Amino acid sequence: MNQLPLDRKAAGLLNRVRKDIAHLRNDLTDLWDHTTRNTLPRAARELGDRASDRVAAGGAYAATRLRHSLHRHTPHRQRSSGWMTGALAVGVVAAGVYALMKGGSSVTEGQGGEEPGGTPAD
Repeated sequence: MNQLPLDRKAAGLLNRVRKDIAHLRNDLTDLWDHTTRNTLPRAARELGDRASDRVAAGGAYAATRLRHSLHRHTPHRQRSSGWMTGALAVGVVAAGVYALMKGGSSVTEGQGGEEPGGTPAD
């Protein structure tokens, strides 16, 4: 092997660089361990909590919008049900009048001198 001759100052600097690299390796190992054991799990929990909060807030927002939408359309539904109730009442009254008219005409025809079988009375 071919080594370069080093003076004391260069040898001291090289030794300090080796020690600094060893410290840097230890620091990086400690950082990696801390990150994988503490930081990432905590961040994942926080992210999960935030997502859960967002889902709950979204559900509350959707429920509020639905309630608002139903409340806004309620008068229209009440108007529609009013019209339907009124139309049903008119239909019932018309059916009753029709039944009375038809029933009344058969009674008056029966009293006009005809037998129930349809033959003229003597």
